[in-house]
Amino acid sequence: MYSSEGVFSSANISMAMFIKSAGINLTHVPCESSIPAVTALLGGNVNMTGACMDSLLPHVKGPIRDIGIFENKRLKEFPKN
Repeated sequence: MYSSEGVFSSANISMAMFIKSAGINLTHVPCESSIPAVTALLGGNVNMTGACMDSLLPHVKGPIRDIGIFENKRLKEFPKN
């Protein structure tokens, strides 16, 4: 299961493209914004999320492990692991 900022949000579309290219099947849990999407991840209700960087950044290197960033280049806030 994965959460996102809502149906047809850029996060949802990016996650759907990632899931399709990875050849996996995950259930989408749409949320009203990135805050509940990240809360669902932190609470263990979903395994992955697509959310804006501002919502995720405080939790990376803590309880959240970043495995992919949907950007054209690496962001300094998310250094190579």
